[in-house]
Amino acid sequence: MKGGDYSEEDRLAYRKKLDSILAVCPAGAPQRVLDQVNRALEVAMEAHKGIARKSGGWYIEHPLEVARIVVEEMGLSYLALTCALLHDVVED
Repeated sequence: MKGGDYSEEDRLAYRKKLDSILAVCPAGAPQRVLDQVNRALEVAMEAHKGIARKSGGWYIEHPLEVARIVVEEMGLSYLALTCALLHDVVED
């Protein structure tokens, strides 16, 4: 396992991943909704900090991929996106 914290490069990559997911969402979401989604990413990253997958990547990559599927493949809402990011937080 990796252990430790995310590098700035990792943080930037995960922020860009979320931005690419948000780009698929309908335009015109209130700022409070966008703030909620961004906060969900921060909470998830903190909860999963130091946890790596067997593949060697950080665990946060899983909730981000679930969020991508929820938005891009299923066409669900910002609330579903937020839930996808947070779905494993309770465990960690």
